[in-house]
Amino acid sequence: MQSRTGIEFNRDNAYAVVMWVVKNANAYFDAQLIETYETMVDLANVENYVSNKRVFQWNRFRYDTAQDERGTHFRLKVGHRMVLEYLGGLEGGYSESSRGISKRAADFVCDLIVCARNLGFEVLDQGPVEYEWKDSTARTIRFKTAGGKVESLLRVRAFFNRNVHLQCHPELIHAFNVQHGKLKGWLRNDAEAAAELEIPQETAAKHFQSGFRLTTTSAFPMLMSGERGVA
Repeated sequence: MQSRTGIEFNRDNAYAVVMWVVKNANAYFDAQLIETYETMVDLANVENYVSNKRVFQWNRFRYDTAQDERGTHFRLKVGHRMVLEYLGGLEGGYSESSRGISKRAADFVCDLIVCARNLGFEVLDQGPVEYEWKDSTARTIRFKTAGGKVESLLRVRAFFNRNVHLQCHPELIHAFNVQHGKLKGWLRNDAEAAAELEIPQETAAKHFQSGFRLTTTSAFPMLMSGERGVA
């Protein structure tokens, strides 16, 4: 059985692997966005959709999906400093790989950056490893706006009590709210997103279609052009 687990490396098999990755990558992009978004979901960080008049059902400060997911549509607050409890924060040791921040907290910030890039933001900084995390001073992850201006995308403060404080650019929160609502099936179009999230129609339209996507139609020409370049 184990002798048959290998795969011959040839052009056809390489194409098949790449096509599998392309076809499945979008599902992973979506799952990463939902997981990252819902890591930030806390009673203090969210509010109801406009049309949702029901009260949240909470279980240990998280929404109780088993009891009330259909009636609980939420959005992250804009311009709000989020306190993410027990995310990891600072750690006592120091190494070049951690640079003073816990792996869990560092991974979360990296996930945020990846999601931001997938949502169309031109992020200029690579992530936590660019900084030394020896105290709770805020570290800034920057991005370039469509007009070419450099602004703060994320301000992150980590603490030894395992908490992380996070402040996001309002446009990033709008993008997260729109795409999360779309992926959960709560927002069916940009007009509904604008009404439920109380944001301008133009903003809703921009972010409703902004999720990064790989397609086989774009991958095949790249593969074929690569083949022609091989002697």
